[in-house]
Amino acid sequence: MLIKISDRRYINSEKVESLEIISGASTHSVCVNMSNDNFSTALMDHDTLEDAERAMDELATAINKTN
Repeated sequence: MLIKISDRRYINSEKVESLEIISGASTHSVCVNMSNDNFSTALMDHDTLEDAERAMDELATAINKTN
């Protein structure tokens, strides 16, 4: 099943390996590490750590419902 992670990107929930937050100077990115033939990472940037944590929780919930 495909899950929307941004206005321009969907990911295959069956290929998600892990989720993590990487904090930078001005943004917090939720990294979606994918397993497939060519390892790839999808990023969702957020202004606050709380927004990033909320987005990661929502994404994990959606992935767990589909798998």
